[in-house]
Amino acid sequence: MKQTNTTAELKKHNTRAVKTALLSLGAATKAELSQATGLSVVTCGTILNELTAAGEITEESQRISSGGRPAIAYQYNHEWGKSLCIYAYSDNEEKLLHFRVQDICGNIKQNGTFRERLISPEVIISNTRKILKKETDIKIIVIGVQGCVNNGIIEFSDIEELRGTNLAERIEHALKIPTVVENDMNTIALGYSKSNSNEKNVALLFFPKR
Repeated sequence: MKQTNTTAELKKHNTRAVKTALLSLGAATKAELSQATGLSVVTCGTILNELTAAGEITEESQRISSGGRPAIAYQYNHEWGKSLCIYAYSDNEEKLLHFRVQDICGNIKQNGTFRERLISPEVIISNTRKILKKETDIKIIVIGVQGCVNNGIIEFSDIEELRGTNLAERIEHALKIPTVVENDMNTIALGYSKSNSNEKNVALLFFPKR
């Protein structure tokens, strides 16, 4: 059983590496993905075949390689699925759920804001169901919260109703969609890093209102 789990985890890790490289490159051949990920061409080819069969990626075109033989380039299928990003925000009496739906390549499809008297797991799930009625192909939900998230548990937060909850687990159980919950500043830092890859040693400072 341990060996099976290890093999499954390795495959999951390799698949994630290929997906990440493909999103970064936009379009790439097996050889280019092998160079970007450090995986063998054979391993990249196996993963690409599985992703193509699932409809997650498509064959973009054929390129002439250095050896003179045409090589197939792959790219993400923009319409394969979408992500839902939610930011839970509390500022004194203001309780907001900002949301954005985007395709797998980051193109924005919908955004908006829910205003609530309180933000509890039930309120987040209820509003997410409203979004899912219009967006039926959401593949992942990412939620940023004001607070510390440790092993899925929101240990403390400006939003009292979320303290001590495993928000991701509750949403996944209710909606059957993989969910990630993260500290808002971590997600802001990651987004800034992705958008400004040429900048080095950047520090982000947050000054809360008092």
